[in-house]
Amino acid sequence: MELSITSQAPPSPWNGTFPPLENLAMDSDFVWLLCALFMSISWVVYVTYYNSRVIGFIITKMLNRFVKKGYVKIGSFSISVLSGKIMFRMLLL
Repeated sequence: MELSITSQAPPSPWNGTFPPLENLAMDSDFVWLLCALFMSISWVVYVTYYNSRVIGFIITKMLNRFVKKGYVKIGSFSISVLSGKIMFRMLLL
């Protein structure tokens, strides 16, 4: 008795993507989803790393309009509501 395997086994589900990405339709809803995902990631990165520095820059410009002698520079400004803390970094007068 001779054993021969003539057909191939189907691909394992853990070794591929379902559904196959070759058949993925790029409709407008999917494009909007990708745009919303990109904008959400960008917003979280901005708020996490840059918002306090931008607020510090704006406060610096506002304070320098009222200061007649000298210069005020604020590197960053943050408010922590839960701990009741207002923090200035790199405050130069």
